[in-house]
Amino acid sequence: MRIAVDVDGVLAARVPALLELAADRHGTEIGVEEVTDWTVTVPDTGRSLREFFAETDEDPEHLLALSTVPGAVEGMKRLAADHTVYIATYRKAVAREPTERWLRAHDIPFDGYVREVGDGKREVPAELLVDDSSRTAATFADHRGRALLFRRPWNAGSTPENVTPVDGWKDVLDRVSAIDDSG
Repeated sequence: MRIAVDVDGVLAARVPALLELAADRHGTEIGVEEVTDWTVTVPDTGRSLREFFAETDEDPEHLLALSTVPGAVEGMKRLAADHTVYIATYRKAVAREPTERWLRAHDIPFDGYVREVGDGKREVPAELLVDDSSRTAATFADHRGRALLFRRPWNAGSTPENVTPVDGWKDVLDRVSAIDDSG
């Protein structure tokens, strides 16, 4: 099976790093659980987290310093052993080189990198998507195949009917195994 995997929130723990960056630069205290959508405004800046997110795509040092999501490295190794695995991201083109460097530095295997993913990542040549955006997962599932949605505060309460929620990498591997077993 061909599996597409998102980077931020699935492989890389980017939101905690963004919140730490906002705290360092602006003295803000925003907890991960408070990020219920990307329009959350960083106090005293008038800027949304979405804007900080986009800005840090152009900061290789920030991207290279990101931690991995627990279980991501082992999970990707297990997926790659039996499947073709694509990295599917909305990160800007300028972020590709540091993202690929980060993946290699963490020994995360992948067979391809797709940035021109289209709305809902529907251009990704895969049958399964692992993502943390409920909208992206639902669109992919409608047009390409199945989608697993990492539960996060920003998608709480919005799991579409055509998407399967997962609580971490063990859950991802269990779901993929069940799909494999069903043929």
